[in-house]
Amino acid sequence: MADGNGQRDGEWNPSLIGDQYQLFEDIVKALSLTMDLVEQATHQHAQRVAGISINLGMKIGLPHNYLRDIYYTGLLHDIGQIGTPDRILRKKGALTLDEKAEIYGHPHVGYEIVREIPTLDASAHLIRWHHERWDGTGYPDGLRWEGIPEGAQLLTAADTMDALLSDRPWRPALSPDDAIREMRRFAGIQFNPGHVGILMLMVEEQGVEKIGDLGDETRSILKKETEAHQQFTRLTGGRILGIFDLFSRIIDARHKYTRGHSRRVANLAREIGKELDFGQEALFKLEIAGLLHQAGKVAVSSAIVDKAGKLTEDEREIMQAYPLVSERIVTSISSLDELGGVVRHQHERFDGSGYPDHLSGDDIPIFSRIIAVADTFDAMASNRAYRKALPLERILKEMQKDFGSGRLDPGLAGVEEILTRGQGGRDRK
Repeated sequence: MADGNGQRDGEWNPSLIGDQYQLFEDIVKALSLTMDLVEQATHQHAQRVAGISINLGMKIGLPHNYLRDIYYTGLLHDIGQIGTPDRILRKKGALTLDEKAEIYGHPHVGYEIVREIPTLDASAHLIRWHHERWDGTGYPDGLRWEGIPEGAQLLTAADTMDALLSDRPWRPALSPDDAIREMRRFAGIQFNPGHVGILMLMVEEQGVEKIGDLGDETRSILKKETEAHQQFTRLTGGRILGIFDLFSRIIDARHKYTRGHSRRVANLAREIGKELDFGQEALFKLEIAGLLHQAGKVAVSSAIVDKAGKLTEDEREIMQAYPLVSERIVTSISSLDELGGVVRHQHERFDGSGYPDHLSGDDIPIFSRIIAVADTFDAMASNRAYRKALPLERILKEMQKDFGSGRLDPGLAGVEEILTRGQGGRDRK
């Protein structure tokens, strides 16, 4: 039976690239890292929030399956802000009412995103409520007191504690003593007062820096509860691809002119791989590399990516660094770390004039060369801030120039039929 990504169940076994739980865990952490990069968090904010939340839950004695839901909620709690403009996320002054409205929408957006990830439906609901306040003045639903699910209550306290200890665009990080005072001041207003008391006990016992650390017992619980989830055993190759497809949509949503780009590049790259007689596992990995090839762009300001005019030298330097960030994101998925080099070298040129390492010829990974062809085609076939989409005849002429000049691998020059078939994957969603 075919799944939503066009792949038949059983066609590819995700266990071929390592432990299935570790693969799932790494994908979620990579999504978490992506949001940290958007928010310019330098200390793994999301992982610390997840750790603080689950440690609070352990102290309270919550059921193990609920602790697992809380943990993934912490990792992904701010994923709904992926499309929020930089001018709001990084604003130093007070937000306007319209800007606040955009921020207030992110818990629901996060809920809609995370509910698509197998086994994380309960976490999605907790994400929706992680900005509710104990006194009922939070959002989006104005819940209060015990009407707020306890997992969301814990997350609110953990998120705020770590945020107070972190630099923000509008203020520097608070000292530990000042952060503790703020948490105590809002006990019974923003937070469940009992949770604040337990959090303060954790600070006394472990110190501020250690309250988000996970012990071996906690990690064992997370693994056991994830593997016991009824949906986990159904994570076939196609459904794993579905998570990566969601990942690509999150990445593409960051910028105005890139929506759908990664999926189209992945489709086209896969078709080229088929033409080259790649096996199923290689095609699977090539498709993932296509889906994640521009992951690092999340760290680049929309003012640069969506700029209508010519980039300055400084802006160009920032843009040319994004493949290194893509590599960091992809290599955080341990069983796919070989694809780190693929996304790093997607902008190398066959003649050696590309970046970041000026590789040439066969020194450039074949997956990178294929993605370069697919990316070039889709970029020209799509609207961009600086120009409209080009007609197909013009695109093919430009690409033949690129093959002839050595910008693209001349060995891939015979893919015109694939490039034109369904407009490079535009017929597949």
